[in-house]
Amino acid sequence: IYATGWFSGVRIEPVNGPLGVRLIVKVQPNPLLTKVEIQSKDFRIPEKVINKTFRKDYGRTLNLNKLKLRIKNLQDWLVKEGYSLARVSGPNRVDEKGIVRLKVTPGTVSGVEVRFLNKDGENADEKGKLIKGKTKEWVIKREISVKPGETFNRNQLEADIKRLYGTSLFSDVKV
Repeated sequence: IYATGWFSGVRIEPVNGPLGVRLIVKVQPNPLLTKVEIQSKDFRIPEKVINKTFRKDYGRTLNLNKLKLRIKNLQDWLVKEGYSLARVSGPNRVDEKGIVRLKVTPGTVSGVEVRFLNKDGENADEKGKLIKGKTKEWVIKREISVKPGETFNRNQLEADIKRLYGTSLFSDVKV
């Protein structure tokens, strides 16, 4: 009964009767879905994206299986927009007014480091000493728009890589 996704509570009560045990199933249906709220401190998903994702379900009894599918659709939209590290989770609970609160946790850039590699793809020589490049680190960093503390966006990173290749200073760039 829970697996159908339609109910938030199910109780089965056995009652002895003249013909044996009778089972009474008491169900509590999920509320009508009225709103989906996204909880995130620094990351916003446009309201029109949320409404487009969930509009077919508004005003109908909430089905947790469909909700899971819609959350996956929202996750797919985030990936398409370049936020491949962002995760949508929830809801922990659906309130009786039919408001679903989802949490979005974006991946953030913790730092940007520049390392030079040898022809074998290693960043240190046999003695463990870091490989030094001919190009100054600031030349590379000026082409990189991704900054520590920002929300990671793969599209932005790919544009940075294209700019680095555009300098014609590198034969390969790895992230």
